Amino acid sequence: MSIASQAANPASALCRFLDARLPHRGLITEEWARQAGETPWSGIAVEEDDRRRLGLAAEYRIGLDLASTPGYWNLLSFLSPMECNSLLRGAGYRPANYEHAADTGTRDPLLLEWVRDGHPSGLGEAQRITLVACWGMTQAHELADPYNPVSVEMRRSLLAHVSSHLRWNHHSADRRGVIDALSHLWQGYLRHGREQLSALGERVVLAPELADGFGVADLVVGRSLVEIKTVLEPTKGLEHWLNQLLGYALLDWFDALRIDTVALYLGWQAKLMTMPVTELLAVSTTGPTPALEPLRADFRQAIQADVDQTHQWRLNKRYPPPIARAPAAELGTPT
Repeated sequence: MSIASQAANPASALCRFLDARLPHRGLITEEWARQAGETPWSGIAVEEDDRRRLGLAAEYRIGLDLASTPGYWNLLSFLSPMECNSLLRGAGYRPANYEHAADTGTRDPLLLEWVRDGHPSGLGEAQRITLVACWGMTQAHELADPYNPVSVEMRRSLLAHVSSHLRWNHHSADRRGVIDALSHLWQGYLRHGREQLSALGERVVLAPELADGFGVADLVVGRSLVEIKTVLEPTKGLEHWLNQLLGYALLDWFDALRIDTVALYLGWQAKLMTMPVTELLAVSTTGPTPALEPLRADFRQAIQADVDQTHQWRLNKRYPPPIARAPAAELGTPT
């Protein structure tokens, strides 16, 4: 069970550990609930089947706006060259042009090096196309299997076959509502969210993996661990999301990400809420404030069985046992 799943399960190793060591973290969610009521933007209701995919598309688009170089290559590899090129250029990137680099003739955008060229500031046709491509990435999310890698050609073919009956022009009436909603969310980010998130720092890490992939966070900006959530009523999920953020922070056993703040960005509300880790630990406990490193060490022991089980499953999937050969026929003289 991943950290994201454990965060919502009171019986999980994560929640049991947090309840024992940080029993008063509800005080943080109460404060965040108050802040969530004071937001500059509002959401749009979408079909239930589209909600999760819309949240993923928003996460990808925001991440690609903040990072100096593209990420999510595992998902981009499912898109056609035209879609991938449109998405990266629409997100403000361009192919790097090094003076002394040889012209290798490489044209596939997946094989090029991309650098930041600017930050889109409006919502024109190019941005709607970019949002459509991000929506396409959500289909790739459902198909991607990092433990059963296949060629880029096969990935693109798979997505093309699966989505052929769903391919739609973003002007079509039956799908326009989804892109309109995503466009509305993007506008809220441009007006309010971009400034808030950019102020956290210049370094951006997209989808950082922790404990060998047992936990995959949304992004790190500066030294802040950020989760992006796109729900109309965020107060209902604050407890689970704080558990999730704490789980990721505790999984960073070697302090590789140098996290000193946890943050929650509410997509529909264009609202960023942050909490320094030291303050979070102080508020969540009685008595002396625990240090982060000893907590990480204790959590590692508490979660190790779950991590090992997941790691074993992934190794078995990546390296399946050889197919047993049929017994060789016995040699003898035919009668």
